Amino acid sequence: MKIYNFWKSVTHEIIFPAQLAFGVFWLNLFGDRQYCKALKENIKTLPENTLGKHLWHLLDAKKIDFVPWYQPHDLKHALLGYKMEAGDEMKMQAFMF
Repeated sequence: MKIYNFWKSVTHEIIFPAQLAFGVFWLNLFGDRQYCKALKENIKTLPENTLGKHLWHLLDAKKIDFVPWYQPHDLKHALLGYKMEAGDEMKMQAFMF
C-alpha cells in the first residue's frame, strides 16, 4: 500500500503537472493568445447561471486564460464539474476516453 501511495503521489504531484505545463507551454507558444484573452472577456459579460459564465468563474478563480486550441476542453470542465487541478484533470481525461 505504501508503494501505491508513493506512486500515486508522484504521478499526481510531479509527473502529470509537469506534462500539463509542457503541453500548455507549446500551445501558448504557437496559439493566438490575443484571441483567447478576448474570448475570456466576452464570456465575462454573459448572464449568471449560464455555462459560459460558469466557465468564466472557473478560469477567473484560477487566474488563468484560455489556452489556444483548448477552449472546448475548458468548457468540458465547466459542463462536467471537474476542477482545474491535476487529480480532476486525470478524471476528466479518463471520462473522455
